[in-house]
Amino acid sequence: MVNTKPSIYLVRFEYIDSVIIRYLIKEISEVFQTKVEIRKMLPLPRTAFNSNRNQYRATHFLNSLAKSRVRGKIVGISDVDLYTTNYDFIFGLADPIREVAVVSVLRLKPIVYGLYQDSTLFLARSLKETLHELGHLYGSGHCPRDECAMHFSYSLLETDIKSTHFCSSCKRDLQKAIDQTIKP
Repeated sequence: MVNTKPSIYLVRFEYIDSVIIRYLIKEISEVFQTKVEIRKMLPLPRTAFNSNRNQYRATHFLNSLAKSRVRGKIVGISDVDLYTTNYDFIFGLADPIREVAVVSVLRLKPIVYGLYQDSTLFLARSLKETLHELGHLYGSGHCPRDECAMHFSYSLLETDIKSTHFCSSCKRDLQKAIDQTIKP
């Protein structure tokens, strides 16, 4: 049975195609057995852009999301290139303490690499990375199993290898965390 009280919220940073959002809402609600709700669109954080790198600092997106405080997990979806201090680029970043995460779909698009746009592949990649960040929000760490959604993706190939599912160990840990969040 699906929990009808939203505990996961998606926030668009600037324009994100509604096809992606509808797909993520449907799939995430099935995986986590909870209602997923879309929140008001946010502008790109003004201070996030680094002109020397032509990228955006991911932590600034987390700060913006943390200000739009609702009770539950919040995932921002962005279409800009994100980075952190330790990585040239990232697909996503989570802050479990503040219950916020951000996912960039830009580098998940086949067309960015000069390939034909494959909507099915793009949606699957977007879901994998969103599930991964949500896993962090529920307290899961990285998984050594290549096929698990909690496996860390150093590259797009690793994102393609992993599944849109959690391995049995990660799924068990996630279920415990989810059960604790919905207890009265």
